[in-house]
Amino acid sequence: MVTKTESLAAKALWSLAILITFLLLFEKEIVLPAWLQSFGRMHPLLLHFPIVLTMLATGLQLYGHFRGGSIAQNHLRILWLSSALTAGITVLMGLFLSQEDGYEGLTLSWHKWTGIGVFYLASLFYFFFTFPGLSRLRIAVLGMTGLLLVVSGHFGAELTHGEGFISQPIQKSAPGKQVPIEQALVFEHVILPVFEAKCTGCHNPDKLKGGLILTDSASVARGGKTGPLIEPYQPSLSLLLDRIHLSPDDKKHMPPKGKPQLTPEEEAVLLAWIKAGTPYNARVTGISARDSLGILARKRLNSGGAAEEAIVYDFKAADPETIKSLNSEYRNIAPFAYNSPALSVDLYGSRAYSPALLEELNPLKTQVVSLNLSRMPATDEDLKLVTAFENLRQLNLNFTGITSKGLAQLSGLKHLQTLYLAGTRLDPAELRSFLAKSKSLKNVTLWDTEIKGEDLSAAKKEFPGISFLSDFNPDDTTRLRLNKPLAKTDNWVFDKSTRLELYHPVRGVRLHYTLDGADPDSLSPQAGGPVIVEGTTVVRVRGYKEGWYPSDIAEFQLFRNTYKPDSVFMLTRLNRVHLAEGAHTFFDKRLGAIGANNPAWANYFAGVRDNDLQLLCWFDKAPDLKTVGFRIMVEEETGIYPPGIIEIWGGENENRLHLVAKQVTPKLPEPREKPTLQKIELPVKSKSSLKCLKIVLKPFQRPNERPKLILIDEMFLN
Repeated sequence: MVTKTESLAAKALWSLAILITFLLLFEKEIVLPAWLQSFGRMHPLLLHFPIVLTMLATGLQLYGHFRGGSIAQNHLRILWLSSALTAGITVLMGLFLSQEDGYEGLTLSWHKWTGIGVFYLASLFYFFFTFPGLSRLRIAVLGMTGLLLVVSGHFGAELTHGEGFISQPIQKSAPGKQVPIEQALVFEHVILPVFEAKCTGCHNPDKLKGGLILTDSASVARGGKTGPLIEPYQPSLSLLLDRIHLSPDDKKHMPPKGKPQLTPEEEAVLLAWIKAGTPYNARVTGISARDSLGILARKRLNSGGAAEEAIVYDFKAADPETIKSLNSEYRNIAPFAYNSPALSVDLYGSRAYSPALLEELNPLKTQVVSLNLSRMPATDEDLKLVTAFENLRQLNLNFTGITSKGLAQLSGLKHLQTLYLAGTRLDPAELRSFLAKSKSLKNVTLWDTEIKGEDLSAAKKEFPGISFLSDFNPDDTTRLRLNKPLAKTDNWVFDKSTRLELYHPVRGVRLHYTLDGADPDSLSPQAGGPVIVEGTTVVRVRGYKEGWYPSDIAEFQLFRNTYKPDSVFMLTRLNRVHLAEGAHTFFDKRLGAIGANNPAWANYFAGVRDNDLQLLCWFDKAPDLKTVGFRIMVEEETGIYPPGIIEIWGGENENRLHLVAKQVTPKLPEPREKPTLQKIELPVKSKSSLKCLKIVLKPFQRPNERPKLILIDEMFLN
């Protein structure tokens, strides 16, 4: 007998089946509100219930069929109903969850459709009890249900834990293929193995988490849904390193907590690769053995590519309260590695330096393994305090006041492996004497010192176990490419003029620039001081130095905004994800940047998607307005497009406005076009006073598609 409760549950099951079918038919048109996204994220929580219920119902059904056992049909019917209902709710949650960014690929498709199959088959089996004539199909449906349940669970595990999760322990024991160093390529044989060991389980063509594939160079260079993964020569702007260095408890940390993490050596080789400009097809032997990437690449290849074991420290961790009390704005104390008792200490601010900053670290003398005194006015006398750190492994004395005489005090540090001495006063004989006593040293930095030529060659010959990093040698046939020049100014957006200072981190680099958009060469004007910029300008710069390849061209764009409104007001709502500072965003002189890991991406752009952007601007005194400009982001893969229509209305006040400028459908980005920041400028034609402006930007929209997102960081009125 069917109870009222069961009847309601059966109707709910019918409704679920219809709803899921509808969602599958119109899946691409679904736009979920935030509360339903939260409902979808409960999918991993609930999915174990239908698995257990379906397995139990299948087992009891098979037992009753083959063993002839007497099992109450009412109980079986309720069990199948419960199984189908929980499977339906789980499928519904899964469909909602799959709408979020980061879920796509063949693995997801298999998991999705086999899970849906389990739901429909479990529902069918329940209705067998209502229609006994279909009972001859029970065994076939049971077999299919069990098979789909196993397959769905397998692909679900791969989605959660990565590809090859079950076979991973077996694969780990298999030896890797050795490649002769003469044939080794930087990406294929040094970088890619790191990705394969720690990343490709989730970032492969079959499991496109975040739209990111890390199985080949083209996909790595392209990046994922959040933009480029890597910014060549710029580790600080590279999303890859940003995600790696997040706290393991952060949900964006990669690899996720609970998965095998990158070793310090793997992190170092990725950092060196990005610093070197991400060479993909270069041979390892083509990179200088003095370069950090060359050193690390050769080390990995000579060890068969196996990651070096992280150092295990046998001393106790320091008291957290002690560390907290010693941290200040001039001294930073942090864990040397995750879950390690070892500590790293950095000192800042040369004017605030005193030996007391070292003396106060005495309670941590056992735990400090890395000490950075770079550019501090430390003297030989201060090195006595450094010797107290008995487990010190890295010491940075770059551009300090120490001399080679003082180094003798450090010979008692039995664990010291890396010593930075750039820009210090060193005597060749005294340095060799110190090195002879320091048996643990492996790396010494000597650039910008007197240790050059024959003295350096003698040191290398006498101490073959130490790697020396020194100045460029004109007799060395290895030539390195200069990294891009840098620039700084007080005002990237200005009203009259601004001064742009061009510089380069390598000493002696000549900087040649252009202001007309042409490529600079060695005959272009050379920067001998600040460049004066009086209008919206693109400054293009290239660096040159004897013995180096010229740098790639660096571009710096400066914008003039002559008239700033006295007041601004939004007439329409901004996108809830891109609010920034509201209407004031567009005239705050803060420029955004591309790259989801860059705060200037998230905080400086405001925009709209599902409605027009309408902004009112008032001026106490009517400007002599000739142009209205906008700086926009264009990122085709994530649906960030130029506005479809731009209208500028002007007049004496908001009630007496007339159209003074209009532009329809600017140039659209090509599929997979690289993200860019673009300036759009409209000429204004009006003979009347323009004390009030109404700016209207309408999102671009293709037929039967959702409108594209508009993102703007600044507007320019000239």
